[in-house]
Amino acid sequence: MTFIYIVVTVTIGHPLISGIAEAAGLREERYYYITRFFDSLIYFWLPQINVMILRIIQGRNKRHRMVGRTVVIGDPCPWVAQAAEAFLSKIFACSYSIAGLNVLSGNPADHLVHRHTHRVVRGSLLVCGRPDGRLTALTTLEASTCLAVNQASSIQSIGGTCESITIGHNKSKLPLSAKAIFLESFRPQFLCEKLLVESEEKSNNMSFTATGNLKVSPAAFAEDPEGKKRGFSFRRSSITKPETGGLDSTSHRSSAALIGAYANMEKEAKSKASRVGDHNKFDIDGIIEEMIKE
Repeated sequence: MTFIYIVVTVTIGHPLISGIAEAAGLREERYYYITRFFDSLIYFWLPQINVMILRIIQGRNKRHRMVGRTVVIGDPCPWVAQAAEAFLSKIFACSYSIAGLNVLSGNPADHLVHRHTHRVVRGSLLVCGRPDGRLTALTTLEASTCLAVNQASSIQSIGGTCESITIGHNKSKLPLSAKAIFLESFRPQFLCEKLLVESEEKSNNMSFTATGNLKVSPAAFAEDPEGKKRGFSFRRSSITKPETGGLDSTSHRSSAALIGAYANMEKEAKSKASRVGDHNKFDIDGIIEEMIKE
């Protein structure tokens, strides 16, 4: 657009403002220098003007910097972030300088904050893999990842910040992120998720004993409408049957809410274990191990 404007206006000898003034009949000498002054400003700011026009047409953020972009890839699994960084940087290895990218990678649960967040500028892109915090073993890891993304997204300049995107299974969007990509789940339900769903529904079919062990009522083995025994199974998918609870019951919890929910479960089991004097089975990992053994 810049090239076309310069070639056309210089060739015909009528820049934009001067051409409009002449067409309007303003041919006096006093208007000559005024129109030429504004034409010179257009030539000087022409690249920025064209960038703004493109952003308005495409609906993009108009406060982003008009320089080379930086993409930061974060993932708690180091080889995933490094492989993605190598792949993306090789794609743009032969690009023009104006379309080049600066690609970085880091671990959001380790060094991404102190290595890259101070480099955040308007228009930077942060793509971060998010662990499935619905599992009790990954809840704190997801919380660390979300904290790193929120910290990077909190750095603002003239009301603008980086564009952060998270990718994961937990369907809870961070309030400061620009977009969240949710992956579908087809796996069976894990035991900790089943326990959390049951505790939310306040069902009597499953509960903890005084020692923190799992107690299942006969209703869990009741017959279904077709006359078949359901059996004691945790294989319920939120993709095929979201109305029955399953993974969908915990899919919209934030990592902080999941930590609180699992902490409440552990606190309840600890309280029950302390009443009978058995203090070795009150942690959530020990409870799950005992359930698997039974």
